[in-house]
Amino acid sequence: MRASRPQSLTIAGTLAGLVACAMMHGAAGAADLEYVRDPAGAIQAGQTIVDARPPEECEAKSLAGARCLAAVDFLGPHHRLAAFTDIAWLLGTAGLSGSETLLVIGDDATERDFVAGLLHAMGQKQVRVLTEPATRLFSAGTLATAPGTARGMTRETVYTAPAREAAVAYADGIGARILLDGRSEDEYWGLRVRGQRGGHLPGADHLPATRLRAALARGERPGPGPDKGAVAVYGHDAYEGFAYLTLVRAGLGLDAAVYPGGWTDWAAGSRPAEALTHPDRAPAETTGPAIASGEWSTPGIAASIFVAGIILGIGFFIGRGRAA
Repeated sequence: MRASRPQSLTIAGTLAGLVACAMMHGAAGAADLEYVRDPAGAIQAGQTIVDARPPEECEAKSLAGARCLAAVDFLGPHHRLAAFTDIAWLLGTAGLSGSETLLVIGDDATERDFVAGLLHAMGQKQVRVLTEPATRLFSAGTLATAPGTARGMTRETVYTAPAREAAVAYADGIGARILLDGRSEDEYWGLRVRGQRGGHLPGADHLPATRLRAALARGERPGPGPDKGAVAVYGHDAYEGFAYLTLVRAGLGLDAAVYPGGWTDWAAGSRPAEALTHPDRAPAETTGPAIASGEWSTPGIAASIFVAGIILGIGFFIGRGRAA
């Protein structure tokens, strides 16, 4: 039963601990990856606008001077993340070198935050994320709009910013960190399985991205809690993980790192897990009636008699022919 599940941390308790971490560490994440909630103050001189919506939407209408850089540009089948070297080349096709201050806009919060989190991890100087949906800005008519600029087929510039190694945590280095699972409650407890296994990483606390986003939108800020040390966050895969990194880092000002493989990568191996479950396997389909060894069904007997009759009939006519 849902009510009987252990509650390792309530959202209020989790947020309290995270805010305490941010206070103890000086909110190091706020300067280079931050949310901007005031559309009027979002547009600043010298910054570059990145539109994270699908290319056809960006190229049809965006903020004036925006460059189209959608989430799908960085992902392969099943949200497989491209190699970092390929991502650096792709950023060059959008005219980015890494030294720019970016303003990321979009309609879907997860798509927008994924692009922002990935740009941050790639070493972009500063990434600001406008929380107001892009199409709502366009309809207000207060900001200049124009078709967005599609990225080129070749590099306009070379992306030279060094990646932020501290923003990425790998499987062999997350044991010493406080882990935050941003997936749904059903996935965390293994009731819903997206992958080879269900459950969560050992010791991971649960702070769903949807619930955290809603709390931040309401302006809810919990009181201080105990400092708990370095934090690593993860989602189902790289797409959800980098989006969750932005949410935790820009929303709470916490200097967190992301485990990019997420639960998909962790569950694919033999690593230990908590609340471990396995998906039900459907029984194998058969192409005909199953007959146990040593048993005959009625249709099987009838078929055998029919075949035997044909063979006897052929033999009878052959015998008569020879006798004639």
